[in-house]
Amino acid sequence: MRALLIKTSSFGDVVHTLPAISDAVAALPGLIFDWVLEPPFAPIAALHPGVARVIPLSMRSLRQPTMGNLRAWLSAIKALRESTYDIIIDAQGLLKSAPIALLARGPAHGYDQSSAREGWATLAYGRRHHVARNQHAIQRTRMLFAAALDYPLPINPPVFGISKEESPAANASRDVFLVHATSWSSKLWALESWRELAILLAGQGHHVVVPAHGEAERQRAEWIVSAIPDSEILPPMALGALAGRIASARAMVACDTGLAHLGGALGVPTLTLYGPTTPNLTATAGARVLNLAAGADTCVHLPCLSRQCRRANNDQSSPCLQTITPQFVVSCLSRLMTHD
Repeated sequence: MRALLIKTSSFGDVVHTLPAISDAVAALPGLIFDWVLEPPFAPIAALHPGVARVIPLSMRSLRQPTMGNLRAWLSAIKALRESTYDIIIDAQGLLKSAPIALLARGPAHGYDQSSAREGWATLAYGRRHHVARNQHAIQRTRMLFAAALDYPLPINPPVFGISKEESPAANASRDVFLVHATSWSSKLWALESWRELAILLAGQGHHVVVPAHGEAERQRAEWIVSAIPDSEILPPMALGALAGRIASARAMVACDTGLAHLGGALGVPTLTLYGPTTPNLTATAGARVLNLAAGADTCVHLPCLSRQCRRANNDQSSPCLQTITPQFVVSCLSRLMTHD
């Protein structure tokens, strides 16, 4: 049986879809998936053994209709229509994903109008399934897959299918990743806090690793580790290579961003900081994760779900996250690593 999965973005959403694939291939031996998603996230989809083929399709490129983008898009559509699928599952439920379901060959399944984020998208599906919205994204996707493929909803914890938690290299590693950057400035933890955390971790014998993508992130990273000789700033690298490096890490501390979700899925002890967002529906998940949320008493607007904080500090960090101290993070991370 061959299924087409449509979940094009974002980074965290792609990671949150992996457990549903694990459920499906365990329930239906012989089932394989082709997965349509944005090109930057293709390496993550390819990590799952239940994914036979990744079809990179950039919906975002349509915002810049150059000849190169148009050729790439037409090539992806051709690949999409090469096969007739036994089932198509649109796990996105958006107007940008619905046309893909219409273009593909096979019966399309998706959320019903009360379950989808954009109700008009449901017109693209021949079969619609009700899935309550007020629950974690991982559980919603697992429920959609179970309904569409007609198997009992598993009750076991999510299995991401890409975990390296048994890797001896991970247990021996001194690397602790500090993921300080995020697309929302309101999610930024203060630079002083990152710097103090890095010093504390280095003092415990850890090798601090700070990813930096772009000049602004590199400057932040340099300031964070400027007092630590035994540290490393990771230059930009392909997501597949970065995933391999994270998989062998001892631990990770991160803002609410895609790499945090990847760390949790890979089985790396991961501590995620939440301020303007809430972990209720999109928390980092995995066997060894801890989500620290700013207290509701720190700001009357929490969770504000705003990309920019109106009360931001000089370094653009949000005051609500200042209630989470580096000392508390180190204490929590130590306990998380101890329970490996």
